[in-house]
Amino acid sequence: MIARAAVALALLLVTTSVARAECAGQTDPRWVGHHSLIALLNPMGAEYNGRVGVCLPLYDSSSAFFRLNHLEIGASAYLSPVYFVPGGYVQLAPVSFFYVRAELHRLFVWPIPLSGAGFYLRDGYDQSWQRDDLPAEDGEAVTGWTARLRATVRGAIPLGDEFDVALVSLPWMEINVLDRGEHWVDIRDDVIAANGDWIVANEGVLLFGWHIPEGPTVRLGAFTALRWVPASGYLGHRLGPFLTASFARPDRVVESVDVFLRLGVYTHHRFRQGTVSAMAGVGVDLDHGAAF
Repeated sequence: MIARAAVALALLLVTTSVARAECAGQTDPRWVGHHSLIALLNPMGAEYNGRVGVCLPLYDSSSAFFRLNHLEIGASAYLSPVYFVPGGYVQLAPVSFFYVRAELHRLFVWPIPLSGAGFYLRDGYDQSWQRDDLPAEDGEAVTGWTARLRATVRGAIPLGDEFDVALVSLPWMEINVLDRGEHWVDIRDDVIAANGDWIVANEGVLLFGWHIPEGPTVRLGAFTALRWVPASGYLGHRLGPFLTASFARPDRVVESVDVFLRLGVYTHHRFRQGTVSAMAGVGVDLDHGAAF
């Protein structure tokens, strides 16, 4: 039962990225691509994430518990209207239900003529970062480095041939080291952090899925999104309903297309507590063919 439950689950979540990455379902090394685009309201923003790399199966196995093992190495980038984060990644999946990814990126932030859009210095952790506190004329530019270590735990329990219950948890730790400044508004994580602070986060979903015959897999359930700054003790949290649809192998090159919508309520936030946040996105996984 445990082996049957550890099956692949393709979901697009907040930072971005698509969960499916197992050498495009093939047993030989593959060139693969992963692309996602998300839009967010409260706070307002948009982000594109692209990864292109080579995926190498580690060992042969016909068991669902082990067969999605792989090592993937490549280049990646995050892009929004106010930042560009290029770099590389290494991803290791020793078994089907678990993988870990290490990312190292350069960080470029610049201002645009909108309140809250750019780099903003703060005097300490206790300051606010509402839009009225971040006028457009005070926005600045900055550069730096960012590193992230992220894990994914995932699985599904079949409920007959057409239904399942799926669980995914994506915890990560991230550090941003800037070229200047002591405290700043980290717009990617929606927190105030000190230069060099660690940010701890987790995105999780619990979903009921329906595998529509000759159609997509549709899943509906709930998500939780956590951001924590250990140095200050600050906690941000959202939860709410989550809807996703996954289309497997719509094309020879396209391994999967995933779309999602989530509506969340802030249970913990310095000034958004009790308000509603919305996010929508699309992710595409590509199989670019044999690597060797």
